[in-house]
Amino acid sequence: MLIKSEKAFYTYNTHIESEGAVVAVNGVSIEIQRGEFVSILGRNGSGKSTFARLLNALLIPDSGTIIVNNIDTRDSDYIWEIRSRIGMVFQNPDNQIVATSVEEDVAFGPENLGIEPKEIINRVNQAIEMVGMSEYSNHSPHLLSGGQKQRVAIAGILAMKPECIVLDEATAMLDPVGRKEIINILKELNQNEGITIIHITHHMEEAVKANRVIIMESGQIKYDGTPKQIFSKVKEIKGMGLDVPQVTELLYSLKNMGLNINESIVNIEDAVNEIVKLVNKID
Repeated sequence: MLIKSEKAFYTYNTHIESEGAVVAVNGVSIEIQRGEFVSILGRNGSGKSTFARLLNALLIPDSGTIIVNNIDTRDSDYIWEIRSRIGMVFQNPDNQIVATSVEEDVAFGPENLGIEPKEIINRVNQAIEMVGMSEYSNHSPHLLSGGQKQRVAIAGILAMKPECIVLDEATAMLDPVGRKEIINILKELNQNEGITIIHITHHMEEAVKANRVIIMESGQIKYDGTPKQIFSKVKEIKGMGLDVPQVTELLYSLKNMGLNINESIVNIEDAVNEIVKLVNKID
């Protein structure tokens, strides 16, 4: 087990008398194993981003515990060890760019960890290559596209050799091509490098790429399961104000038209096969 949250609570004080305190994370208990690829979904205000910040001690729970690799995030002596294990990538990559070249930017994290210069060079070159940005090593990151900047941000985390990468709406500002590029990189890092991925997103087509989907509502975990298990609950998910993958939406509509079809399918290939089977039966 890499991460264990046990009855974690976190409350924001809004300083607005009519609103008072807002409970953002409300008694969350969950375990995340090494090597998992987890997508976390939820409407704005559901607590998913706050929960992400609890995972690497950017926030400390008001009560309950967050344990990372057997370290309690409340132990201030181990804050940097926790953050070296759990890397964060945020929505706006510009907020994470600190240097004038891609190479220097990726080196920033390991330099702050006190890594030896030779090892930093190796890590930087390897990380930049892993995200497909080697030809841009000497470019100014500020002149890159949104997708390229997010690749640089991921490379900067990779150079710190984390066990887990948490992405908080990291594809929200990208176009469809950029989002697809980032998801492909995450899948490769998860499958080939064994890095645990926790991807907070509101794009359902991204969520189905994970092995596990968690839906949060009102600071609590509402659903937790495989993509097929979760997206088979079309009516319930829509009732929460969320969408389902387009493929699932199509099959759900066909089911409601009275057709005998499996509406829990989440990928295009299986959907095509299901529709072909249906057509053959009609013929």
